[in-house]
Formats: sequence, structure tokens, C-alpha cells
Amino acid sequence: MKKMNDEELQKLLFDVLSTEPAEGLPYDFSARVTRRVQAKTRQNSELRLYIIAIAVVSIVITLIYGLFFLLKPQLGSGILTITTDYKWTFVLGIFGFLTIQYLDQVLLKSTFFKSPKR
Repeated sequence: MKKMNDEELQKLLFDVLSTEPAEGLPYDFSARVTRRVQAKTRQNSELRLYIIAIAVVSIVITLIYGLFFLLKPQLGSGILTITTDYKWTFVLGIFGFLTIQYLDQVLLKSTFFKSPKR
């Protein structure tokens, strides 16, 4: 390969840059970009909603337990006994619910609402 001086290199570069690409952007490029941005925004907002819902439910359960314990200590200790006996059922139920929601978001919605490739 021969060495090029600066003028030849610039001329070659400008020639390459002046040729237009063989294919342009697809006609629905902006619509696809908009859909993807909206889907990502919706996914983030749904995740925030799930976190807020879990926090609210946890706070409400704690408040109800606290009221039971203050008003009727026997009932409060009974609920605590039931909770400790079935703790893994509660934990697995919450984990299963969150797993189903996550899989619904990631696998199903992203698959069904994905735009077709061209």
C-alpha cells in the first residue's frame, strides 16, 4: 500500500463522505423510537407502583397489628403466633406475586407489544 499525502487522504475522505448511503432510515423509525421510549418509561413507572404498593400494604399490616396489640393483647399475640408459624407461606406468596409481575412485564408485554422487525 502506497503512502498518501494529506491532500490525497482528504480528497478520498471527502469522496467517501459525499456518497449517500444505499438505504435510508425506515419510514416508521421515529414511531419505533417513540414506542420504545414509552415502553421503558411505562416499565419504570410500573416498577415504582409495585414498590409503593408493597410499602403501603406493609405499613397497613403493621398498623393493624399494632392496633390489635394495643386494644386486645391476646389477639395481637395470636396473630404474631400465626405469622411466625406460616412465615414461609407469606414470604413465598409475596415472592411468587413479585415473580409473576416481573415475568409479565419482561417476557409477555415486551414480546406481544414489540414492533415487527423489518
